[in-house]
Amino acid sequence: MKRYARSVGLCLGLMLLPAAAQAQRINPAAGKQTRDLISQNERTFPDNQNDRPNRGGIGLPDLFQIFRNRPTAPRPQSPRDILEDQLKDVRPAEAVQLVEAWQAQKFSQYLEMPAPGTPVDAAQISQRLGQLSRLTGQRSGLLYVVALEDELQLLFIPPSDSPVAQQPFQIASSHPGQLAQASPTVVREVLGKVDRRDLLKEAKKFRREVSDPSKVNTASYLKSSQKLYQWIVQPLVPQLQAHGIETLLFSMDDKLRSLPIAALHDGQQFLIEKHQVALIPSFQLTESSYGDLRKQTVLAMGVSESTQGLSPLPAVPVELAALANHFWQGKSHATLNQDSTLSNLQTFHQQNRYGIIHLATHAQFKSGAPQNSFIQFWNGKLNLNQLRGLSQSLRWQSNPSVDLLVLSACQTAVGSEEAELGFAGSALNAGVKSTVASLWMISDEGTLGVMSKFYEHLRSAPTRTEAMRQAQLAMLQGKVQITNEMLQLSDQVQMALPPALAQRGDRNFTHPYFWSGYTVVGNWN
Repeated sequence: MKRYARSVGLCLGLMLLPAAAQAQRINPAAGKQTRDLISQNERTFPDNQNDRPNRGGIGLPDLFQIFRNRPTAPRPQSPRDILEDQLKDVRPAEAVQLVEAWQAQKFSQYLEMPAPGTPVDAAQISQRLGQLSRLTGQRSGLLYVVALEDELQLLFIPPSDSPVAQQPFQIASSHPGQLAQASPTVVREVLGKVDRRDLLKEAKKFRREVSDPSKVNTASYLKSSQKLYQWIVQPLVPQLQAHGIETLLFSMDDKLRSLPIAALHDGQQFLIEKHQVALIPSFQLTESSYGDLRKQTVLAMGVSESTQGLSPLPAVPVELAALANHFWQGKSHATLNQDSTLSNLQTFHQQNRYGIIHLATHAQFKSGAPQNSFIQFWNGKLNLNQLRGLSQSLRWQSNPSVDLLVLSACQTAVGSEEAELGFAGSALNAGVKSTVASLWMISDEGTLGVMSKFYEHLRSAPTRTEAMRQAQLAMLQGKVQITNEMLQLSDQVQMALPPALAQRGDRNFTHPYFWSGYTVVGNWN
């Protein structure tokens, strides 16, 4: 039975939003112009808006009264339970607002930041994506992946200026024998045979196989990669093609944020061969303005020697030299080891207001509270809470702002929801537009290859996601390799390696272990 009387406001109240946010009400007409993409196991919703029950907002006192009058349940419902229940009853546009509110609350609680107010609606997101598509020449679409207990929901929002955004039309559905009505604002796919337990099990297996350095000569990750692609991406391929999507933005559910999205495989190609990809905490929490990174200056700091019990990173001196002397020559400043201190970072940034900060040092997103996660400087660790304070004191969000923070030797704890929140919320927490960080500790020489190609392409690519895509493709296609103790970046560019790396012999970096862990988080433009 439909439960429309429990409105979107119910879920927002249970998530304990601040009083100002609790007072907000979501417009019941928000989904009026949207329509579900109906699959074989989807529920149907009333087509006539007037046939729908009254969806007036429920305030917090009313919510408590409802629970007092309800029969005793076998167990109390958690905010997650109510989110799942709500998502099965609302139209696609309202589902977007529910997920946006849920994500905002999750990140604000973990990062100990004020929760935002009323969630943005799907039409606003679509319009913003359209504006950015016109600025960058790259068409972007947003995909919410929500793993419910007994089904998988995919919510896709294309840009308003896409070729088909002005009117509904018929396209081939992802389900054989069906035609689907495409919506200019939100498309929903529901996979009733994919439950949360199976999805998370497959995601964990995929992450484990692709990040194991002992398996770089195997394709042990491929079965899980293809299964996840079939579940998460394939149902929306007709939409991606019809809307001409070049950049696919993922807002992922709990325990899915550490997926190496770039390495999802359709049986013929990796996702990165077809699309640029980025991870965002939610649209409302992402600073989406466009800025030309080619005009920015870079502050690069690195720690190559062992400090405070962490292992050495012998490729770091080569990485910094390549950035400062070749790829960003004349527009960068680099420091190494003893000069890479927190106080120097503060001094240098106050003097020059760098737009890109590159930290070639250990960084870890760990389980538990944010203060457990850190970035290593020569003389100490900077935890995530302190990073936010540093950002505020240095005014990283003020004009000129810090557009990009790169953590080139990063690691995110496997299977930890807190570590994933830290990773996916890294740009938000650092007060920068976006971060580039890795999900696991990639080999030193592999990191050198990815970072070198990333900065090479950042000089010419229209967006940071395209620069990362080109770097990953160069690794995948064997254009980056070690030959005769030299790192070959192209026919014209090669770099001598330190003895600790050169003695390991020739190798290539085609396996996704070397390139798929790097992710653009936050602003994708």
